[in-house]
Amino acid sequence: MFKRLQRPLKITTEKGTIEVNEPLIVTTHPAITFQNGGGGDVPIYQAIWVSRTAGYRKNTAVLDVLSGVEYKVTSITENTNAKLIYYQLTKDKEESNANSADNQRPADWY
Repeated sequence: MFKRLQRPLKITTEKGTIEVNEPLIVTTHPAITFQNGGGGDVPIYQAIWVSRTAGYRKNTAVLDVLSGVEYKVTSITENTNAKLIYYQLTKDKEESNANSADNQRPADWY
């Protein structure tokens, strides 16, 4: 599974940038969903970087080279039996609000 899910990542720390090929998994959390006002569920997504290297700290920058999305490490969990480290990530930069509802209303509506 580890090799099949590998992606090119650039990890930036105080000491410099490191390039690795490790899994970055974006998944929905099955226990957390919100109801949309118009009906239907709104899923909550989590990004997990699975690494064989320990020692990265919170706020370490992780760039997914293929998608160009930048993340920051928010929490760290170790699986000693599998010899893997799970880094939970959050997006470092917000996406453009160009298509948000706030930007589609004329300014004189207020």
